[in-house]
Amino acid sequence: MEKDKYPQKPILFVDDEEEILQGYSLALTKRGISNCVFCDDSRKVMELLSRESFSAIVLDLSMPEVTGQELITLIKESFPELHIIVVTGINDINIAIECIQKGVYDYLVKPVEINRLISNIKRIVELMDLAREVKELGKGLSSPDIKNPGAFKSIVTADKTIRSIFKYVEAIASSPKPLLVTGESGVGKELIAQAVHELSGRQGPFVPVNISGLDDNMFSDTLFGHKKGAYTGATNDRDGLIRKAESGTIFLDEIGDLEQKSQVKLLRLLQENQYYPLGSDKALVSHTRVIAATNADLKMKQSSGEFRKDLYYRLMTHFIYIPPLRERINDIPLLVDHFITSICRSLKKEPPEISDKVYGLFLSYHYPGNIRELESIIYNAMSVLTGKQFPVKMVEDYFADFLPDTMNPVKPSNSGEEIKILNIITNTGDLPTFDDVEKFLLQKALEKAGGNQSLAAPLLGMTPSTFSRHLKKFSIK
Repeated sequence: MEKDKYPQKPILFVDDEEEILQGYSLALTKRGISNCVFCDDSRKVMELLSRESFSAIVLDLSMPEVTGQELITLIKESFPELHIIVVTGINDINIAIECIQKGVYDYLVKPVEINRLISNIKRIVELMDLAREVKELGKGLSSPDIKNPGAFKSIVTADKTIRSIFKYVEAIASSPKPLLVTGESGVGKELIAQAVHELSGRQGPFVPVNISGLDDNMFSDTLFGHKKGAYTGATNDRDGLIRKAESGTIFLDEIGDLEQKSQVKLLRLLQENQYYPLGSDKALVSHTRVIAATNADLKMKQSSGEFRKDLYYRLMTHFIYIPPLRERINDIPLLVDHFITSICRSLKKEPPEISDKVYGLFLSYHYPGNIRELESIIYNAMSVLTGKQFPVKMVEDYFADFLPDTMNPVKPSNSGEEIKILNIITNTGDLPTFDDVEKFLLQKALEKAGGNQSLAAPLLGMTPSTFSRHLKKFSIK
């Protein structure tokens, strides 16, 4: 059992045969498990349980004074959450069923394989860890405030969804289990991973690695290292990034690109906390937390066989989806101000004046590259800044080149409403009513924004709520 799978509370072994208990002690000590209490008198069990808290109890059935079956009833009445493993010489299916019905976790017949017993203990510890994490998560998510705002100082937002992610991060940060962060490129997945690490209290470093494009040998060598002579050119032993991140966090970006062979090795690391350096047949133990990130649809990849289902579900123990920038439009003005200030500081320039037109431009774009793209646009604009006004032309040119068809003006159709509006320009025919014009502008704003109301509203100088109210007026969906 790996170090971080040690039960926080001891395991109680109860058997009237002292040599059996000595055998347990010797076998478990060899495997590094010493957090155990041994009892050869069944009459003392309830007193022990009342004085000390245990992770589990391994119990014989055939004992004088108080039998194992009697103890099971007493334990389940007083300590219903305590997991019981029966290890007995009684090979009777009816008794086994009776014990399971009383709430026994497993029924093992002597002579029992020690590896099976350890596997049972390990699963119990994992169940207890999960129950504790769920309890802590519930407490964290019910709290109305973010307790550690400093951990998120690098993430500029006023969005309710992102702030709910902050609360989730606080709740799961101390967990040793894997975390999968998904979202489009440029939404800030690594920043979230860094916040998780900062709040985790882990003593080791945060080590990011992009695994896109790594074949199996490169992946193994990069993460797990190699022994001298493992391959041509391996003249010395070399530790991998897992060793570098020991007791810390390793961030595996672009996990969706991982080859099948590499997926098996990563799965072993997550399941057993063990890995093999290239050229070594000795497993090394890792106490590093794994956070993975991807912009790919892993659910679709595992359905098509490109990504292992067992690895997918193991990574999904904790999960965060970061919405794209176009779905949190209220963050755009904040980010524009933030990037202009920070970039001008680095370029040693005075921040320019920003007009409403500039904000309107930034609000009208859909940002396929998300926050990273927004930062690049502003950096380019600030690089050519010479006066006090924001260089609007450069941004207009960029958007003109990159706006998709759904964001560009639609060519006039021959609809009656559009002909009426065109009459304003050509001075022919009857003038449209105000309602005609308003409905036309609402529809065109929606077309230009690809159907996104949050993007369409600023094109008409409206807030999203006002825009939505006007749509309802004309039953526009």
